[in-house]
Amino acid sequence: MTDMTVEGFLNREFTADAMTMAMNVIPNMYNMVTQLGIFGNPVPLSTTFVQLEINNGVLALLPTTERGAPGTKGTDGKRAKKIFEIPQIGHEDTVLAAAIQNMRGFGTFAPVFFADEVNRKLMTMAMKHYLTHEWHRVGALHGIILDSDGGTMLNLFTEFGVSEKTEFFGATGSLNQHIRNVKRHIEDNLLGDVMTGIGCLASPEFYDMLLEDEKVLAAYNAAAAVAAQNPNINDVRPMFIHQGVAFIEYRGQAGVKNSDGTTTTRRFIPANTARFFPIGTMDSAASFVAPGDFLDTVNAPGQLFYAKPHVLKHGRGLEMYTQSNLLPIWKRPACLVKGSTAAA
Repeated sequence: MTDMTVEGFLNREFTADAMTMAMNVIPNMYNMVTQLGIFGNPVPLSTTFVQLEINNGVLALLPTTERGAPGTKGTDGKRAKKIFEIPQIGHEDTVLAAAIQNMRGFGTFAPVFFADEVNRKLMTMAMKHYLTHEWHRVGALHGIILDSDGGTMLNLFTEFGVSEKTEFFGATGSLNQHIRNVKRHIEDNLLGDVMTGIGCLASPEFYDMLLEDEKVLAAYNAAAAVAAQNPNINDVRPMFIHQGVAFIEYRGQAGVKNSDGTTTTRRFIPANTARFFPIGTMDSAASFVAPGDFLDTVNAPGQLFYAKPHVLKHGRGLEMYTQSNLLPIWKRPACLVKGSTAAA
């Protein structure tokens, strides 16, 4: 039974490299925003901060000049620099030998092996990180990235000196007019960037409000009919496009433990709201990863996950520490529009 000791498994399988690699291949189950490709692949940095240069260039009309006269002089726009710290998210868990002794696998009479329990916990830890990544990415689309307790980590509106735009769909005017208002606001604030379309992550309440409009319902039914013909699609609530906007019902949520031991469910898109944002931009969205907080990763290019094992005293178990340092950034927060079902 020597090869069943914690030390044996650590030497053969549970190295930092192997555990980190395992985390990187675990499927991301909370990836709707990631699948949209909004923030692209994370850029690896060798620092714990990212520095962005903001060029406030504005295109202006040129006046006519007399023949032979000198032309108008070109000037560079004002430039400013912003430094954003990349948050560090660490998580710990432990597998104790005593906890799995005499334990049988679910639905079998076979004993639970130590390696299986370590891999199970490692997968759970990875999913928590993925869920946190999604929370932060959706936060970037809100313009305000929040910590798990609801505290503000980064307010992009404040940092870039712009105000949040809210379109009240319950106010006077047709639904299509409100959609046009959103599109025009985004187009006016691209500031030199381009887009291929507009996306909308809608809460169920906002989504249902959309479907009360006959023209929107027709677009939804057409998309649902196509989805229903695909045997691999079980849910016929597809993404549907209306007036050039891709509407998606977004129901992401997670439980947050409070200081008193209770749990609060936090919805990523609050009730009766939606988030509009440009799709296919070239320089509006990005994400960055910082190096891990370890001696062997100091000043090295960052990676999405790190996992470190530590054998407990006398080989009585294995402690696992995982870390991920990811920051998604939306560089043009004036393009982010909040939709509300309210009248004002």
